[in-house]
Amino acid sequence: MTSSDRPKKDLLSLAQELIAKGYERMSVVDAARGEELAELYEELGHEVVTLPGAVPEENQECAECLDASGIVTIFVKKR
Repeated sequence: MTSSDRPKKDLLSLAQELIAKGYERMSVVDAARGEELAELYEELGHEVVTLPGAVPEENQECAECLDASGIVTIFVKKR
């Protein structure tokens, strides 16, 4: 199973684990822009994790409307 095939529940679990480790959800953007932002955050001294798709927040029911290929969610943590 590739990361883009993970069920939403798995992505939510991964997001919750990242938040528990001190990461912040920064943005949901298209993948090309996500690469640029990830590089920028790294240059600014952050650790960056990018997850495929629009990772749902705890009470977000509409994540499927953003579940398009080419969308990523960026999490960052200060080093």
